[in-house]
Amino acid sequence: MSSRERPQRFEQLSELSELRSGVEPLAARLAAERATPEQCGALTAAVIGMASTSRAADTRTYLAHDSDFHRTLLTASGNPLLRAMSQIVAEVLEGRTRHSLMPHVAEGEAVHLHGVVASSIRAGDAEAAETAMRTIVTESAMAVKQMQDES
Repeated sequence: MSSRERPQRFEQLSELSELRSGVEPLAARLAAERATPEQCGALTAAVIGMASTSRAADTRTYLAHDSDFHRTLLTASGNPLLRAMSQIVAEVLEGRTRHSLMPHVAEGEAVHLHGVVASSIRAGDAEAAETAMRTIVTESAMAVKQMQDES
């Protein structure tokens, strides 16, 4: 990516992150009320996959597990409009990986928080699911902003 394209790409990722921060915490809240047992299992499987590949968080394998988690979360909300946001969330996750914004080793707290979201949804705890998801998307937005400031 050229030095001229980099600021524009960061701006796009920042805007998508802002949108994501409004969408995913709500999706987590709704998923705690509506998720099927299969969706709860898929969320848990994605977290296990993330944990098992966390020492290579800047790879496509980790990205696949992370994307599965967020796609399942949005689907589990039971809201077709939130489910339609999956591509936007995937773009943020892929952009962070493609443009070397992901650390090589995943933050332990980030993987833990994904687990908190999954277990809160499984337990039907809408408030805890929403709070943990808000923390995840805030961290993601801050990472994009930090990289933007450093470029």
